[in-house]
Amino acid sequence: MDSSDAVSVVALIVSVIALVGAILQLLQQYFSSAEGYKNCGQQVMGEWSLTRKRHFRFTELRFETQFEVPVIFLCPPDNIKGPLGARSEKTPLWHVDGTTESETLTRTPSASKEKSDKDRLKDSRKLNEDVHTADNERANWYILLQALHEMEKTSQMWQNEQLETERNTYGPKSRGELPETVAAFQKHTVVAALQPKRKSWDVMPGEIKKPYATTTICHIIEMAAMLGLHWREFDRSENRYHAEGNGYLLTGREVDDLGLMFSFKVYAKNDFRQRRIIPNEEIKRLAFGDVSTIYRLTAAEEKEKGTFDHEDPKSVEVLQFGSLSELGESLTHYGCNSKTVNYFKDSSKKHGHLFPVAFEVVGMVAKTVYIPDTYFRFLPNPTTFSWNRKNFSLRKLLLQYHEALRTSADIEKTEQICELVTLGKGLRTHLDRWENEDEFTMGLLSCLHRSIQACDRYLAPTNDKKQKSYMFKNVKLVIREHVQKVMRILNIGSATGTSTGSNGHDVDHGDDRTLGSKDRPQDKESAALDELNSAAPEARNAKLIEIYFRTVLPAVLKNCYESRTDESYIPSMQSRDNLSMALGRADDEADVASNRSETPVLDEMCDGLTTPYHDGEMDGGENEKKSRGGGVAGQQDEDKDFSNRHTRENEFADIWCTLLFRMLCWLLLHDFHKKDVQLSKSELYGSRLPVYIS
Repeated sequence: MDSSDAVSVVALIVSVIALVGAILQLLQQYFSSAEGYKNCGQQVMGEWSLTRKRHFRFTELRFETQFEVPVIFLCPPDNIKGPLGARSEKTPLWHVDGTTESETLTRTPSASKEKSDKDRLKDSRKLNEDVHTADNERANWYILLQALHEMEKTSQMWQNEQLETERNTYGPKSRGELPETVAAFQKHTVVAALQPKRKSWDVMPGEIKKPYATTTICHIIEMAAMLGLHWREFDRSENRYHAEGNGYLLTGREVDDLGLMFSFKVYAKNDFRQRRIIPNEEIKRLAFGDVSTIYRLTAAEEKEKGTFDHEDPKSVEVLQFGSLSELGESLTHYGCNSKTVNYFKDSSKKHGHLFPVAFEVVGMVAKTVYIPDTYFRFLPNPTTFSWNRKNFSLRKLLLQYHEALRTSADIEKTEQICELVTLGKGLRTHLDRWENEDEFTMGLLSCLHRSIQACDRYLAPTNDKKQKSYMFKNVKLVIREHVQKVMRILNIGSATGTSTGSNGHDVDHGDDRTLGSKDRPQDKESAALDELNSAAPEARNAKLIEIYFRTVLPAVLKNCYESRTDESYIPSMQSRDNLSMALGRADDEADVASNRSETPVLDEMCDGLTTPYHDGEMDGGENEKKSRGGGVAGQQDEDKDFSNRHTRENEFADIWCTLLFRMLCWLLLHDFHKKDVQLSKSELYGSRLPVYIS
């Protein structure tokens, strides 16, 4: 080969190298045109990064970055329809249940698994120092999905451990009380779910550097409640949102050309054991300050009648406690007078004794949220008041209530009262052996749940619409008078000589308010408040129950009777006359009064009574008339006997005692975090305003 050939070969080699370099440079330019591709890597999106790809756009001669991100929402575990449509091969829908299969489907390995992988990597590199750094490069929604998985996984493991421990502690005798297993995931009525959505980096705002997930404003609030976060700031006018709790931090701000963007961080250890929020769909309302009552229609009934107003849900069926003004407006639906409503609207007034009165109303009429065969008790606090159990003991209050009910000489021994005593005896067997008030056994939780169900069968019977309507009116009336009396006692300094008439307005009682100084109601109420305030901490529980039975109950009975004297009387489900015969009570009220001083303990009085009322049973009509006996006094005027004061006050006493018992059981069965206080946002319930998670 001559010199010219050698030069040609060298030139060819150089040309090929230049050509390859030019081609590589051209390819690099094309591939680099896929803007945002490196921002969708494994460090940012975890296993979701496997969904990223470059899509060549021939019309623009460039690559486009496409990727999938989740649309996160809450739904029942059997739901198969999401925001992107029904579940299908093209639009899968996955529920977050904490299992390995769920983690694989949702492309979200657990945080514990990632930590163990990092520890192995650290050991393999023989690192001598443990440097704690935050994964700032990781997308916040990925961390949120890990938290949701951790919540389900940890809480279910803890429940199984609790059940096994309880079995070992109580042995064979617990087999009849304890379930075989705790409630399965399918028994939950609200869970987190997601659907993958393919997006393009071309539509990302310039300010955004990481892929974001999509949800709605109502779902982000509900998920925050599920994870145990409490809102510290919720300002829609300034777009400032801040929630924290259970080791998590959630903040929100406005992003130009996009909307509300939330960031989710982990800053401390979390606890999804006994503080796990109950996975019941009712928490979706509680998170916004709305409380569904036992009188609320079912979803199907509401849809059929079309009577429920989502824009303004305040009614006797749904109460709002998200602010003092909302609480006051809700109480007007129960007929509370303006003075009582103003007490609640005025933050300078007293709103509680051992605990806020608002929780009394919640416990009396709120739906039971507890899921049978679970250990979960915590709920989002729907009220603006803090719930601090260090100031009182619900266990002692229940025991004192049961003792007062058993020994009271001022309460007739009706069938409903005897049923309450029986329910109290069943609870007492659990409460007496209860050592740690922070640890609840399945037996105690189940007994509390059954007791509340028994109260609901009496307060809201489902077998007779006419009877239910009648009980509904009486329950509203008793709650109204109870709340007004308690708030009057708490704010006795501003009380006046008025009470409430049948229409809910203030009525002057004349001579009743001009008695001697020792007999004036104001002085008695003031003395009752002084006794409670001056009582030693260990005596406050008993003193509160004493005040309720000695001061509140007589006032409630008197005012309820005066408010209902102008209305026709419908006998309750239990015949008071049957009970009077079973107890040997004389028909003459004078005889009743003379015998009260010798009234035996209710346990003995109730032994001869028939089986307590259950749903589907009703004493009344012709059978009731036949059972009254043939005495002259019983034949004179039965309708007049039905409407006499003594009979009506007995029924109001039954309702009041049932409401008080239900309230104590409900508040013991459920719990709230002491730092959780509701901020007004009820207007956002059900809102589908899109928001984004960075």
